[in-house]
Amino acid sequence: MSKFEIGPLQYAWLTELRAHPELQTPHVLGFKRGEEEGYCCLGLALICIHKNEGTEPVYCSVTNSLLDPEPNREYNGTTLLQFEKIGLRTSMGSINKSAIPFEDKPSDDSLAGLNDGGWSWPQIADFIEKYPESVFTKSV
Repeated sequence: MSKFEIGPLQYAWLTELRAHPELQTPHVLGFKRGEEEGYCCLGLALICIHKNEGTEPVYCSVTNSLLDPEPNREYNGTTLLQFEKIGLRTSMGSINKSAIPFEDKPSDDSLAGLNDGGWSWPQIADFIEKYPESVFTKSV
């Protein structure tokens, strides 16, 4: 069992992943078109960050894609600084596999890859909860 303590913002994200698997979408950080919306697991992390900060997420007026209005864009319009707010290693949700037993090692090196590769949000949440130190650098 991990000694890493998952923080309240991280726990809120895991709760949302489990509660809304119908919003999971591959190959895009997120989108919203009227009542229709979908997100990568990392896009949902940004939504949780915005809720925590009391701000509204920003969507591109042309593509309706989820963006973040900060400079130095790194991944799909979003800065690493935003992902650091939830304690992730990188904007792709890099996974440090060094402390994960062979039988539990995921096939991909990032949460984005797991999301796009067919893992369900509940599966991703379960993995993060079991090995939080593999994706988080700090508890928030």
